[in-house]
Amino acid sequence: MMENKVHPERVMETMKLIRDLKLKSDVSKTKSLKQNGLTELQMFTLMSICQNSGFCACGKCTTSELSKELNIFLPSASRIIDSLVIKKLVSRTVHEKDRRKINLAATEGGKAVFKEFRSEILEIMSELLGKMGQEEHDNLINGLTAFNRVMEESGNIKL
Repeated sequence: MMENKVHPERVMETMKLIRDLKLKSDVSKTKSLKQNGLTELQMFTLMSICQNSGFCACGKCTTSELSKELNIFLPSASRIIDSLVIKKLVSRTVHEKDRRKINLAATEGGKAVFKEFRSEILEIMSELLGKMGQEEHDNLINGLTAFNRVMEESGNIKL
């Protein structure tokens, strides 16, 4: 694919929009995170475990798989998992076939917290996206999908 030359002002405009979106989409202020004493990263970790987003088909995953899914370092993923285990939102079990591996799974409490958060986010996002026209919403999805693809192809560039 041929790369386009992008004017520096457009790059800075894009970066400002990304920063503004990040600042405005502070999910740490959601009721479910506050009530459960969770950080955004802890919730995104719990979400990844609960949603089973294709990286662990057995319904369980390892810390290593999770760190790759979340694009974080393994020691960071381990600390996050430790905190979720202490809060009784995630459990660890020894892998059936390879005792060196530890499977992670959401507890019933973890699933309940995730469902509460998901419901809250769906309500907020539905309200916001409902204020956009269908074409604007489609353009947003297409633009974000393209940007995500380009970032993945570029190899884990972090903003």
